[in-house]
Amino acid sequence: MNKNNFMKAMSMIDEDLIQDADTQYTGEKTLDNAEELYSESKQEIVVSGVDVYHRTIWKKILAVAATFVIVAGAFGGGAYYFSQMKNSDNNIEDNIEYDSIYDKLKANREKYMMNTVLCVFDGAGGGYPHLGSEEQNEFFEYMDKFDPIIETESISKTARHLKFNFGTEENIYYIFDLYENGDYSWTDTSTDKTTYHSFINGKKSFDDLMKMYKLDAISSDLFNWNDVNEEEIKGFIDESYSSSFDPTSSLMNTAVKHKGSETGMYEYKDIDQINNIILSCDWVRAGDFDFSEYYSINGISLSEDGYMAGYYNDFFVVYKLKDIMYLDKLRLIWEECMIPMDDAFFDIDPDTLINELHQTFSNARNASWINGCTGIPQGKPHYDTKVRYYSIINSVEFIDEIASLEWIGTTEAEIEAETGERKEQGFYYSNGFYTVHEGDKTLNIYPDGYMSIRGIGCYKLKNENDTGKLQEIFEKHLQIDRFSEFAEDINKGINNYGNLTANYTYTRSYNGETDEVSGYLSVDARNEKMYMTGEGTEGGKAVTMEIVMNGHDISAAKVIEKGTGTKHFVGVYGYSNGYVSPPPENHYIYLCKDIVNNLTPRFYSAYANTKDINIDTADDGSKKIMYHETVGDNGSKTDKEVALVLSKQGQVLSYRETYPNSSVSFVLDNYVFDSPDFIIEDVDSVFNSIEAEQDGGYQ
Repeated sequence: MNKNNFMKAMSMIDEDLIQDADTQYTGEKTLDNAEELYSESKQEIVVSGVDVYHRTIWKKILAVAATFVIVAGAFGGGAYYFSQMKNSDNNIEDNIEYDSIYDKLKANREKYMMNTVLCVFDGAGGGYPHLGSEEQNEFFEYMDKFDPIIETESISKTARHLKFNFGTEENIYYIFDLYENGDYSWTDTSTDKTTYHSFINGKKSFDDLMKMYKLDAISSDLFNWNDVNEEEIKGFIDESYSSSFDPTSSLMNTAVKHKGSETGMYEYKDIDQINNIILSCDWVRAGDFDFSEYYSINGISLSEDGYMAGYYNDFFVVYKLKDIMYLDKLRLIWEECMIPMDDAFFDIDPDTLINELHQTFSNARNASWINGCTGIPQGKPHYDTKVRYYSIINSVEFIDEIASLEWIGTTEAEIEAETGERKEQGFYYSNGFYTVHEGDKTLNIYPDGYMSIRGIGCYKLKNENDTGKLQEIFEKHLQIDRFSEFAEDINKGINNYGNLTANYTYTRSYNGETDEVSGYLSVDARNEKMYMTGEGTEGGKAVTMEIVMNGHDISAAKVIEKGTGTKHFVGVYGYSNGYVSPPPENHYIYLCKDIVNNLTPRFYSAYANTKDINIDTADDGSKKIMYHETVGDNGSKTDKEVALVLSKQGQVLSYRETYPNSSVSFVLDNYVFDSPDFIIEDVDSVFNSIEAEQDGGYQ
């Protein structure tokens, strides 16, 4: 930070804060002037002053935080300041097309100052007002580790988050909001456009940036951003209850206990009694909630070790008891307020169900299928997650036949217990389910004999033998989409052969700069083993690399810069694991998985973009597939051209995708499938060697 910015920051430090820092501790709490900012958001989340620090400790804090100020105006933030963002004029950069808001900012970074702001909900707490070029360079260097930036349809906002503003003395032009779970958004205020993203290593990126700018040491001490008042807890309870209240439901006044894949139903008589117990405890903010064992009560998740979670004002919030002494009081909820229920069938009116199905879904034209884990870790589906899309041939007949089966009521907990299981990475549907899309309404139908309608209810077949009839209905009325057909071919082609040897070339271009890696690969498909070597450039640096896959979704890579020996990546990783720095992108099997997921993205809105397709089939049965697609959402759309060549059995022989400012291609050459003379490197030894040497590649 240069001298001028330092003096500017010092002039912004609140005088009361300095006075508090030089006053002997008396045991009384004081309020800093962040109170007004939090009150503006009408959450009344007042940030309290410090009540445990003596004068000498305060001096140490101020030594670290001499430029850490209460955000009350200027470039640091403040309600008025943020209200002026949309009045800015930033058209000077709009005559150039950029792939992302971040790319646009980075290309014009010299024009802007950067600051950091600590936030709880939408309230601004404090931050560094004018960070110098060195601190800004650290930010861009960190963000560039995760290039390309993966865009998602939505994110889960947490109460605690960081805001990075980029602007001039007069206006903010770009805003980077980073949430505690690693989700983040970029906003371009000149175009009023926001895009959503997720860091591949989740919460670690949040922690990294907190430490990078010394916010971790100051946030709790100076602003008490872990504090929670009774009004917030009351609002959280009221909102959870109102969002889950359904007077027509047969499951009113019921709670569910989740323990792994097991569930138990409970009944309670007095919700006010439960709410009063929660309000009688003191709570503080927490980072994580353990969903392996908990109670679900009216949209609130409670664990027996004193944690509570749910949604409040569209933010995901996690609380924990301020003191363990409150645990005995909280325990009364599940020990005295709730009574276990016997297993029971819930009768439903068949006519009501039939009418609901016809009124909502008789005009539906599309359906999707998902099998495996429904979670999306940092923008990438799990290795075994399978998504496919279908057209409904005759939706009226399809719904008629679904409704003609005899259904009875059940619970969401039973559906989860009978159709899948909770795993470490999220909920895993063992046998999958179909979803019928009609506007914002969804109908989920499970081959196991279950059905749910969002906002309406959960059902199961009265006669288990009717599951065969259900499958016949699917086969009769659902026709797989062409792109899902290609995805299915590629997915099967990953291991429907014996072995492969080939040379390859991987090329990646971005804004006129090109990286290229060429090498050799061998694949033992039946044992899920792969060995690859490579030599070329990565980030403009000459590198050598070694990549292995040593079993189902277990990989390791070593990328070393030539000459200097600098490690670009050394570690063990999986397809959707988080990692400190991205592993090489030319992993053949994972690249095939990426193509499958590009053809059949997790979200229907992303899938439903315009696609123009052309297919040429060669004499040997291989297919060349070319298509044009409009990708992106949230106001950020761009064109993509794809050329894909598949063997007769579905193996990827070449792939190229081209955007206006970038392209990626992978080409196999001199390939041989199922050679009787096949030999592969000792994958176990290479894997073990990289694992022993890894420097944080896997998280």
